[in-house]
Amino acid sequence: IIGLGGVGMSALIGAAMSKCDPVIAVDPDENKRKLACELGATHVIDPTSEDVARAVYALTGPGGVDYSIEAAGSADTISQAFALVKDGGGLCIFASHPPEGETIRIDPHALIRGKHIRGSWGGDTDPDRDIPMYAEEYLAGKLPLDRLVTHRFPLHAINDALDLLASGRAGRIVILMESTS
Repeated sequence: IIGLGGVGMSALIGAAMSKCDPVIAVDPDENKRKLACELGATHVIDPTSEDVARAVYALTGPGGVDYSIEAAGSADTISQAFALVKDGGGLCIFASHPPEGETIRIDPHALIRGKHIRGSWGGDTDPDRDIPMYAEEYLAGKLPLDRLVTHRFPLHAINDALDLLASGRAGRIVILMESTS
C-alpha cells in the first residue's frame, strides 16, 4: 500500500482483516508508518530513505506482490505500484487522484506478461451492502476506525479543519454537528 492517508489506512485495515501477508505500507511520514504497524502492516518502508522496489523485492522475492494499492496521489507512485505487481495476474489498484494532466508510465510489455491495473472510485462500494457490514464490524470492535481520527472540530471551525486537512498534518477529521444555541 503506497500512501497512508485515509484511503491507504483504510485499505491497510482491510488487508489486515483479510489476513493478507505480508502487508507492506509505504509512506514518508514516520507517524503514519508507526500507526500502520499498529493497524496490521507487517512491514513499513520510508520512500525518502529506502529504494521502495528493492525493499519490496527483498520481502517478496523478485516477482513482486500479488496486489498493490496506490493511495498517494501521484502518477509516479501509480507507475511504481504497477511495477511492483507480479507478472501473470498481479493487480494494481489506484485509488488516488493525481493532479490534472499527470500521466502514468507503464511498460506495455508488463500488460502482455499479465499484469493488471485498475482505478477505483470510492472503493467500488455498494452502500446498501457495505455500510451495514462496516457498521456491524465497527460496533463489534473489529474495524478500528477511531484510530484514524486525529482531530475533531465543531462545525463553526470547519474552515480551520479544512486548512489542517489541506496541510497534510491530519489523518481523518471529524466535524461535530453540535448545536451552539
